[in-house]
Amino acid sequence: MVAFPVMKQMEAHLSEKQLEFLRRRRKLVRWWPLGGGLLLLVIGGLAGGLFWRAPVFVNPFLVESQLQAGQMPDATEAMLAVLLPVMVLLCLFFAAILVLLTFSAIANERRHLQIITTLSNALPKPQPEPKPGEPTASEPAGPRP
Repeated sequence: MVAFPVMKQMEAHLSEKQLEFLRRRRKLVRWWPLGGGLLLLVIGGLAGGLFWRAPVFVNPFLVESQLQAGQMPDATEAMLAVLLPVMVLLCLFFAAILVLLTFSAIANERRHLQIITTLSNALPKPQPEPKPGEPTASEPAGPRP
């Protein structure tokens, strides 16, 4: 689990809950490229299948040309009219889901910031550089011989 030797020292300052959170995040980050790539393939396959099998659902230019030419069957026209409000509701639903996922992402960021704060408080503070002519911690403060 530890990628760098210094991480082992830092992890000693974290609670078990924070360590478990980091383990889950590492697992998510490791598996996301495969899962996200598969999701993109499924979405692309769905779009391609709709263009191939039912282009009236995804090609507005086809719908417009069929309506202007009077070639759109009445049943298809009625079905598209019924599907429009359903699709608007679905778009609103997905927009709400997106906002909820953003809340979740921000909560994770807050947890990351807490872990970073814990680790930064556990590390030794760097000493400021002494000004020229000032004694350092290793030199005595008295006059030089």
